[in-house]
Amino acid sequence: MKYLKYVSLVILNWFFPKFSKNITNSYWMKTSKVHSDTSWDRYNFYYSNIKEIMELSGNEAILDVACGTGEITYLFYKDGFNVRGCDFSDFLINIAKTRFPDVEFYVDDLLTLTSTKEKYDRIFINNAIFYLHPKYLNRCFHGLYAALKASGSLYIFDWPDFDKRKNVEGKRNSLLTTALPVYQPTLGGFWYKRKWIKNAAVKSNFRSVEFLDSWTNYRSHAILKKNS
Repeated sequence: MKYLKYVSLVILNWFFPKFSKNITNSYWMKTSKVHSDTSWDRYNFYYSNIKEIMELSGNEAILDVACGTGEITYLFYKDGFNVRGCDFSDFLINIAKTRFPDVEFYVDDLLTLTSTKEKYDRIFINNAIFYLHPKYLNRCFHGLYAALKASGSLYIFDWPDFDKRKNVEGKRNSLLTTALPVYQPTLGGFWYKRKWIKNAAVKSNFRSVEFLDSWTNYRSHAILKKNS
């Protein structure tokens, strides 16, 4: 019975994007368990890897999209970078503002970026893109493309890679996700396929797409550049 409920939730997430979006929004708008078990050592690990991959000179304008409670945004700020953070959840942004009052945080939706008026050299999304139903990916990338400067780049870090799901899934779930690539159905997440990212990037006029292995064995990174 428990597995049948799980399968039902997978089906609802995949075939009804609005249902999936509502699950995600409901959770992140009010949860008090946002990475509460993540240590500062771990945040520093993420930060150092993200910074290295982004190959920063120190003069770039950086936007952390879906920044959550702002720990990685803060680490960039602490090291002197010109960085801002945004998230669709005012609940999470209020936490970030309280914890890191010197950093600029604001509310904006990854899907639309209607409140993001400035242009950035680097935009990054860490551990978040996969909560967006792939149906909305083209719309999302159009907004991110528009928020980048002419030579800007978009970095999508640490998303569950469809091609790597067998590293963590049992045989039964692997068969299910072959047809219905849903990851964490209780949170509205998905196993992202590289072709989704590549196709959406091309449609949004990004000139190049590069994929890298993540620090997690079932996840990957993507780098999208406006100029190749």
